[in-house]
Amino acid sequence: MAWGARAVGVEGLRPGDRCPRCGRPIDWVGQRVIRGHVYYYAVHEIEENGRKRTKQCYLGAKQYTYVVGQHADIGLQLKGLISELDGARAADYIVEIARAIEEQMEGGSLPSRKAYALAEAISKLCALYPKLREYAERKAREEGPGQG
Repeated sequence: MAWGARAVGVEGLRPGDRCPRCGRPIDWVGQRVIRGHVYYYAVHEIEENGRKRTKQCYLGAKQYTYVVGQHADIGLQLKGLISELDGARAADYIVEIARAIEEQMEGGSLPSRKAYALAEAISKLCALYPKLREYAERKAREEGPGQG
């Protein structure tokens, strides 16, 4: 498999940023195109025993198409780790699922058993809200202006 061009600033990821997979500084972001699908890797140049080598950390596909059909009923468009860089992947999933639940309720296609299970799960999320909000505010203060 040949590397594609070095991708600079892919999805907000830049050289010097911490790798979301291993925590090392990223030297560059690579991408491979395999059967029409784009896959991203954080590349680290490492020196061992006086020799340089590269370590690759898989960051995910640009778009997941194979498993999307298995999650269509819950309105989930799966995203690769590279989309986590803005911190919004989990939030996007929650919003997409909420939208799908509303559509199923409006269309009358949500069975009662599933509705009860979803209501129970959502109540746990609601209980988490005040703690999460407090945590976010505390972390924002620690990180300083412009980081939150």
